[in-house]
Amino acid sequence: MYILESHIVKSLQDPIRFEEYCKGLFIQYPSNKSVKKGIKKGGIQLNNETVEGGRFLKMNDTIQLIELEENSPRPFPLKIEILFEDEHFAIVNKPSGLVTSGNLFRTLENAIQNQVKTSTLKGALKWPKPLHRLDSATSGMVIISKSIAAHIKLGEMLKEKQITKTDNA
Repeated sequence: MYILESHIVKSLQDPIRFEEYCKGLFIQYPSNKSVKKGIKKGGIQLNNETVEGGRFLKMNDTIQLIELEENSPRPFPLKIEILFEDEHFAIVNKPSGLVTSGNLFRTLENAIQNQVKTSTLKGALKWPKPLHRLDSATSGMVIISKSIAAHIKLGEMLKEKQITKTDNA
């Protein structure tokens, strides 16, 4: 278990509950439902603790995104085009009709496991992970994180719109 990303609560205009504040804070938890699950499982923690979602936040509270997965994805045998790869990240071409990640076996995350190399850097992720998602029906480039540092920095860049997703259709 390790911290993938941290966020410090810098300002609060009105009192807000932990669960409500976290909606959309991390790419991995975009909806109310996903945030509730993440908090319950300990994937989103407050000040290094698993707490209930109804707790009110205070200034300088630290919210952490925690990597909980212990078992590596089971490789799905589908050839994926790798457009770029280094020790930090890779860029792959996701075909349409393939889910990026989730509870299914036929996902991009599973397909890349024997194709995108695991990083040898200190702070490497246990296995390569998609940084963002594309709809199942959409084909296009997906960034794959290979290190914690790359996951955090590229996630921040996406959030701050320094990296943008576009539709070239």
